[in-house]
Amino acid sequence: MTELFAPPPLRPEDIQPKSAGKTLGEIGLPELLPRPLAQDESFAALARAVEEEIRRLDALIPETLIWSRLDALEEPLLTHLAAWLHADLWDDAWSAEQKRSFLRGQIALHRKKGTAWAVETAIALVYGPSRISEWMEYGGQSGRFRLDLDILAAGLDRENITAILDMVEKYKRKSQHLDGVDFSLNAGARIHAAALAEAGLTLTMYPYVETEHEAENAPAVAAGQDLLGLVTFKQE
Repeated sequence: MTELFAPPPLRPEDIQPKSAGKTLGEIGLPELLPRPLAQDESFAALARAVEEEIRRLDALIPETLIWSRLDALEEPLLTHLAAWLHADLWDDAWSAEQKRSFLRGQIALHRKKGTAWAVETAIALVYGPSRISEWMEYGGQSGRFRLDLDILAAGLDRENITAILDMVEKYKRKSQHLDGVDFSLNAGARIHAAALAEAGLTLTMYPYVETEHEAENAPAVAAGQDLLGLVTFKQE
């Protein structure tokens, strides 16, 4: 009786599946089908269709990464991200780089909102460097401050000034009041300076002979040097 119900001997292909030696991403769904189903064309076609859909969805997975792909996001998505982060300010007229820069600082700005650091950082993210002077630094009234802004970086026009004042109002402590804005223009230039010392020797030889001659110069110490040795041969 035992021999009648003994299973058939295993073949090599039954022991070693087709997917052996492949990574998980290389294994297709049709390869995972049991042999009887794989031999059924309807099941095999269904497996191929499902496999194609799985591959399509797998290719979309990187697009679900938002924060790590901030530099690659299109501008409409930046606006949605600003709303999700509860950005206190947002201007569609900003450039894409200004928007990305402002978004990167949102978490830190929310944590330190109401401080001089938050005001300076918010302005710097979009318009460039700024500095807050507390009332005791310029002899003002208690609870007041001034803002020093570099207009070379920010640009000076009515829209920018209005946006900056709005930004100050959003991120300052409510008990603090702005006395005024000092606009400064800081520009720099590189000055090149150099020094050169030359030392030379002129040697005139009579008569002309075809032989080797050497001329040596003593070295000169300077910021730059040009050592010139000149040998002139003349025929009498």
